[in-house]
Amino acid sequence: LALSLGLKNKIIDIGLNTQGEPFAKVEAGVNLGELKKEVEKLRFFYPPDPTSYQEVQVGATVATNATGADTFKYGPTRRYVQEMDVFCVDGRMRHLSRARKLPRSLIKNTAGYFLGGEEIDEVIGSEGTLCLIESVTLKLLKGVKPHVFLLMLPFSDFEKCLKAVPLIEQLEHKPRALELVGPGAIDYFVRCPSCPAELKSEKCFLMIKDEYVDETDFDSTLT
Repeated sequence: LALSLGLKNKIIDIGLNTQGEPFAKVEAGVNLGELKKEVEKLRFFYPPDPTSYQEVQVGATVATNATGADTFKYGPTRRYVQEMDVFCVDGRMRHLSRARKLPRSLIKNTAGYFLGGEEIDEVIGSEGTLCLIESVTLKLLKGVKPHVFLLMLPFSDFEKCLKAVPLIEQLEHKPRALELVGPGAIDYFVRCPSCPAELKSEKCFLMIKDEYVDETDFDSTLT
């Protein structure tokens, strides 16, 4: 049975809760890209960024615990789901909410149901097998730096590239995203007409994405 929730696309509310924390309540069919635009108008930020964020619906990202490049710093969708209304298989509607903060060690689950958290965590990432998500209340962030940049770090040796990853992860300032451009992908990169000639002999790259406020902050972040 396939159900389309494309018409359940209302952004119900964006604002601050009683604790002064920003949130968004949306129906499951809301487009993720549109939600990001709306929260940014209020100078808030919703981190989950799957590659298909311009096409995917918010309910689908919750059902899959979607991730993206920014997960390196901000974590997957689970971290931002606070409440949801769901339809059970017997037709009942239930309201699920998070009672406590999710332990950082339990944020990402890659296979099967997530049984290390609360009841709401069993639904997140369950791929639609337990219930139908009707609406979701999401945690937003404020004070995130508005601009981003990409930095390509070249390596002549694949092993050295891999060894650099834990060193970067241990830095006091953690970048927003860290991606490997390795064997296979590197072939497309060096064929690009805009690829500098001195980089065409490199074996792999680390792509670093980070954020900054202004030019002064940009220089400081690079340093």
